[in-house]
Amino acid sequence: MWHRLKTPLIALSVGLNLAFIAMWIAQTVPELSTGSKPATNAAGDGPDFLHRTIGVTSEQWRQIEPHIRQFRKNAQTQRRTISALRMELMELLAASGLDERRIRAKQEQILTEKSKMQNQVIELLLLEKRILKPEQQKALIGVIHGYCSGNETGDSPGPGLGQVLRSDESAFGKDHDDK
Repeated sequence: MWHRLKTPLIALSVGLNLAFIAMWIAQTVPELSTGSKPATNAAGDGPDFLHRTIGVTSEQWRQIEPHIRQFRKNAQTQRRTISALRMELMELLAASGLDERRIRAKQEQILTEKSKMQNQVIELLLLEKRILKPEQQKALIGVIHGYCSGNETGDSPGPGLGQVLRSDESAFGKDHDDK
């Protein structure tokens, strides 16, 4: 039984990680040099690490920030929902009896929630694409591509998306405290 479920579970796990990788773009990235001066908002705390590295202007940040805040709030809720569904799936898989119908239904619920997360990411990217300059768009997509594709040896592309989503430069091996 485990052998039959092993491949779908691995595929499910990889799929969830890819969805979270896409979300990551709204949070942090490795340092890039764009030559643009980072913006600061009225409170003085300015854009997040990702937007500082791609060199958003004050005006761009003013337009993007409310959407980023809402995205982060929605993404946190979505992560919790997916996590709870994954735990329920694991409980079904660990149960003494095999109820494949319930397992498949739970899998479908997870996939539906992942799809919602991906839609949120795409909506944010489309919004940012309308605001960012072409060179900033290119830098943003380059970073996303780098994190999604990993490297040629098949090693993990980064410290783990969950960590990256909840922190700033510290997720990239710099000497900063985790948040």
